[in-house]
Amino acid sequence: MLIGAAVIGGGLAVGVGWVERRLGQVRAYRLPESDGERAFGAWLTIDRQGIVHVAVPHQEMGQGVFGTIPMIVAEELDCDPANVRARPAPLAAVYANPVVVIDGLPLPVDGRGPIARTTRWTADHLLRAAGIQITGGSTSMRNVFVPARQAGASARAMLVAAAASRLGVPASALSVDAGRIRHVDSGRVVGFGELVDAAAAIEPPEAPMKSSKDFRLLGKPQPRPDVPSKVDGRAQFAIDLRLDDMLHAAIQHGPSIGATLVKAELAPPLPGVVALVTDEAFVAVIAESHWQAKMALAQVRAEWDERAGASISTEAVFRAFAQAIDRGDGYEFESDGDADRLLARDDARLAAEYRVPFLAHATMEPMNCTVRLSSGGCEVWVGNQLPTIVRWAAAKAAGIDVDRVQVHTPMLGGGFGRRLEVDTVREAVRIARKAPAGRAVQTIWSREEDIRCDVFRPAVLARMAASVDAEGRIRAWRHSMAGPSVSRQYLGRLHPGAVTDLPDRTCAEGAIDLPYEFGARRIVHARVDAGVPVGYWRSVGHSYNAFFVESFIDECAARAKQDPYRFRRRLLADRRESPLARRCLAVLDAVAGAANWGVALAPRGGVRTGRGLALAVSFRSIVAQIAEVEVSAKGRIRVTRVTAAVDCGFAIDPAIVRAQVSGAILFGLTAALHGRIDIEAGRVRQSNFHDYPLIGLAEAPSIQVEIVPSEGELGGIGEVGTPGVAPAVANAVFAATGTRLRELPLKLAG
Repeated sequence: MLIGAAVIGGGLAVGVGWVERRLGQVRAYRLPESDGERAFGAWLTIDRQGIVHVAVPHQEMGQGVFGTIPMIVAEELDCDPANVRARPAPLAAVYANPVVVIDGLPLPVDGRGPIARTTRWTADHLLRAAGIQITGGSTSMRNVFVPARQAGASARAMLVAAAASRLGVPASALSVDAGRIRHVDSGRVVGFGELVDAAAAIEPPEAPMKSSKDFRLLGKPQPRPDVPSKVDGRAQFAIDLRLDDMLHAAIQHGPSIGATLVKAELAPPLPGVVALVTDEAFVAVIAESHWQAKMALAQVRAEWDERAGASISTEAVFRAFAQAIDRGDGYEFESDGDADRLLARDDARLAAEYRVPFLAHATMEPMNCTVRLSSGGCEVWVGNQLPTIVRWAAAKAAGIDVDRVQVHTPMLGGGFGRRLEVDTVREAVRIARKAPAGRAVQTIWSREEDIRCDVFRPAVLARMAASVDAEGRIRAWRHSMAGPSVSRQYLGRLHPGAVTDLPDRTCAEGAIDLPYEFGARRIVHARVDAGVPVGYWRSVGHSYNAFFVESFIDECAARAKQDPYRFRRRLLADRRESPLARRCLAVLDAVAGAANWGVALAPRGGVRTGRGLALAVSFRSIVAQIAEVEVSAKGRIRVTRVTAAVDCGFAIDPAIVRAQVSGAILFGLTAALHGRIDIEAGRVRQSNFHDYPLIGLAEAPSIQVEIVPSEGELGGIGEVGTPGVAPAVANAVFAATGTRLRELPLKLAG
């Protein structure tokens, strides 16, 4: 991220020779070999029983990478899927993920000009040389799909060459199936396991990859290897870790934003307590058990200086947002034509103000980290989305060299962007330094700490304006918004010297590069920090901009007295020369057909019913959703059904696509119906699930996900179901009641 920012800002000059030398070293990396295994480059080893072990460089947090990435390799390798095992990849530069950073650069999504091409090429090379491993931005498959296929194809060619040598026949006379290589004419067969020693010694070739029409595994649902252990409880998350002689720590941060510890004391000493740990931002207790640590922490008398956050409140934040828009502050992310002039001349222009609140991540597994410090270095066990940065942060906190830090990444009990942060790691290392040498310390945040001390999804204020002509075309469109920059704060937390004034694309994603035809448009974002810590949250800027855009598109349709579906079709059809618009049309038609758009909903016991539609393009995928709602006489909103259609390019595993879109819809429904973080005098009011509820089974709607066949580029899938659900529900409420809701969470007066 630092390199990507520097590339755009022109502040970094790296010699081309150094980059090429470094990339040569990266490409030469081979996996470490265990007894009986032989490495075939960086991605896989094969043992003498023919078992294929595939390195998975992305973290498993429910998206299925530990099943999908091995299947990608197995497809090209033509091995038996039952003989493929996933293995966490080591920390190595070859597994870098530049895609997540390049996506965030302030460039047009489909920019093909020389500046855009040069910037992306330069950033890609520099980031691969830097070697930062990261899971986020719905980029895992986009990052590994080609290199994992290339690795499988190359290993297959090496095995075939070894078999040809052993059998004394040309390679072209051999066929490969289920991990066995057969000489077609004689019927002689040799297994992968018999060939590993000879094959691994062959120089890896650049072998051709299969055409998608020849896929036997990819494009079809596959069993997920992580499911059985999650069902029966064998799955181990970081919070489940138990080591011999392990200590436990409970932690408490200041009661308000920016609070600093003045003093703390624990008296009298309590059973099992090992140490009281104080820091500027927290106090913690180390004990023999977590319960003892928690009980002792409750007895700590701590005094805090809360002056830093005294003026921070939700009301003050939104007042600052409004003032910034009133002043005309902000960076112009997109401008085409003179939208301001056209809107000023239209007395009948449509205008509306929208707002979304701060949101917590509320992962099911609370934040936790286990650290063991010894003379040999530092070991860290933590659910995380970027092990490279975890290693750097732990080394700095421990005061040791990076190469003396070992990072273990178990499965994550929810990521959603929260585990991109390293605050947990830094604090856990500081706490472990107070423990006896060699004894690991597991630090667990309570749910209250998890919610109150989160880095929140930004609150944002948006003012929308449009001029709609008599035929229902949008002649001018203006989207003005104000809120904090996640990327600026995130970089500042990682490295204060890295903060730049470059525009943060995540603030505007979902508001720019829209597929609709607008006569003129202007999209501006005013960066207002307001003192509240913010972080990446599932679908980031798309999570709120889709609400603003798709709700306001519905308002434009109502002004034009047109059906919301047909209104969108017209806006897309007017740009039919655009491949994106054509794909969006196909997705829009697919969801309308699947949900029986246009067929009246049956009466339901006196409640008001309605359907709402939303279309969102995010992470190179397209999702359209239709929500069906019931509204009671008291104004209670219940979502009964959500139908979604998705174009993600090639659906590598359709079952995972449907599961991820469904899960993201439920995640988005929590935000649409319940989610809000309120702040008064610097203190977060919410603290646990009683006042920050998640959507429960009784509220969950039926969900149908249709996959639209596509020739488009490979898109992300982990987050794309979240952006569109809130506007779809809001639009359905309008269809049912005639009331337009412009603030989340959605509430109606009784």
